[in-house]
Parts: sequence; C-alpha cells; structure tokens
Amino acid sequence: AALFVEPPHPGFPLEWMTRAYGLLAAGWPGVKSHTIESGKTVTCNYGVWVHRGRVEAARIQRAYEAFAGSVERDN
Repeated sequence: AALFVEPPHPGFPLEWMTRAYGLLAAGWPGVKSHTIESGKTVTCNYGVWVHRGRVEAARIQRAYEAFAGSVERDN
C-alpha cells in the first residue's frame, strides 16, 4: 500500500517517521509543536492506494499525481 498526502495539508510536504520495528507514518506537526487556535479547524486528508506485489516508482508517482489532481479539482 502507498499513503498519499494531499498538497494542501498543513506543513506539506510532511516529514515521515520511521522506526526499526516497522512503523512508517506521516509526521505532522513533526518534532515542533503546533497550537491549534480555539475555534479553528485543521483538516488532514490522506489517500491510501492498495496494490498487489511490487510496483515501480513511476507507477506510484502516476497514482499520486492522479490523487493530488483530484484534490486540487475539489477545492
């Protein structure tokens, strides 16, 4: 599976957290704290593309571009 982060995401592009035991996660707000103002909202949308077997990087890139393009059209 591939996790896609939309371009309007706060702090985009994100830093990714990895751990020796296998965790791979989108790290927001990362190592620096972020205070959300009272009455304000934060929206973080992600896409998950599930595929079978190994996939070439170019194919993942095309899938991401389709995802990112659909996000831009929705705004």
